[in-house]
Amino acid sequence: CAGDALDVAAPCSAVNYLRWDLSAQQIGELTTKLIEETKRVYDHVGSQELQDVSYENTLKALADVEVSYTVQRNILDFPQHVSPSKDIRTASTEADKKLSEFDVEMSMRQDVYQRIVWLQEKVQSDSLRPEASRYLERLIRLGRRNGLHLPEETQEKIKSIKKKLSLLCIDFNKNLNEDTTFLPFTREELGACGPHRVEHLRFASWRPFHAFTTLSNSENRLLDEHELAQKLKPLGEQERAVILELKKAECERRGLHFDGRINAWDMRYYMNQVEETRYRVDQNLLKEEGKYGHAACFGLQPGCLRQDGSRQIAIAAMVANFTKPTADAPSLLQHDEVETYFHEFGHVMHQLCSQVGAGAGLRAGAGEGPGVHGPQACPRRGILQLTSPRTWRRPRWTNMPATFGHLAGGYDAQYYGYLWSEVGMDYRSCILRPGGSEDASVMLRLFL
Repeated sequence: CAGDALDVAAPCSAVNYLRWDLSAQQIGELTTKLIEETKRVYDHVGSQELQDVSYENTLKALADVEVSYTVQRNILDFPQHVSPSKDIRTASTEADKKLSEFDVEMSMRQDVYQRIVWLQEKVQSDSLRPEASRYLERLIRLGRRNGLHLPEETQEKIKSIKKKLSLLCIDFNKNLNEDTTFLPFTREELGACGPHRVEHLRFASWRPFHAFTTLSNSENRLLDEHELAQKLKPLGEQERAVILELKKAECERRGLHFDGRINAWDMRYYMNQVEETRYRVDQNLLKEEGKYGHAACFGLQPGCLRQDGSRQIAIAAMVANFTKPTADAPSLLQHDEVETYFHEFGHVMHQLCSQVGAGAGLRAGAGEGPGVHGPQACPRRGILQLTSPRTWRRPRWTNMPATFGHLAGGYDAQYYGYLWSEVGMDYRSCILRPGGSEDASVMLRLFL
């Protein structure tokens, strides 16, 4: 069990395994084929006698199939976010649902988990290369996170919950991308609106659970939100006073009662007011029908070793929605759009520059670190020449949790990574190159 294969240097493969010419029917057929081929590997690993378990037929087999599966899955489920064809978007969404259900099934394979645990007990800790060792530890940690060490009845409950959550996340984002509903109101109608209830998403214990495998291997290393709240409270009070001042002035101007409160339905409206009155920003972002509604980096093909020893080139896609051109002006970027571009570009660089072996590089190990560092390049003079002096308007009176796909797309608690990550060649060596092969806390400590 030397584990060398996960760490051997190899020349980059010139082959691009991605393709975007599939019809809706082909997407469905290839989804079924991918599930069958991947399941065969898991079945083989899970059916082995314990005494026959080895690095080659267990850990390496799972790492190799994960590389192939990840690329093929992206080919099938990425079009739902960007394809101009509604039929292809629908087929891609259905593929995502089937593959997500399959992901849950494979993640709950107790037979595979038992052989991974057996392998860890069998091999010497120093006989595996660091990336192979970390991949092994990650599989065991994910197995325990899925309750595979618990009674079978409990495992079935966990599996059912995971499948339900997966389908809800996919449908939520599909509805956001496809929905074109809008409601017109007059100023008089808006002024007559009374209080209404807004439900808030609460994650009392979800944050440490979800961030555990992404930001750090220890809950104790995560940000103490209570300590953070104390530091941010004075700034929050200042912002609250500004918003209340704006609200009071508007109520007096329109002859409305001022209740001295910032209600849930007030927040987005007066945040826009602050931007417009204090910073002269008037925003309006419009997107193509059915397209992913926010900005994100999609890692389509991880840069890692394939089964034949060749190194697969890394490919990533940045999807965003910027200002549309007008009849008399081109689509010039606003400053915050440039910041968004460089934020996502930081994630793109993290995807492209990672130099890891199979398996270890398939996970977002650095959280929001690369994205937070990206905009540091933004304020330079040459880059600012890309921006436009024009202003633009953002839709008002919207409920942010109901329009923000990341909240129900598997990201949620990882947003603490933005604050957690606020901290040349050192950046590339310590942050980009390790990819998911090191804990984010370890990479940050080395970088600083």
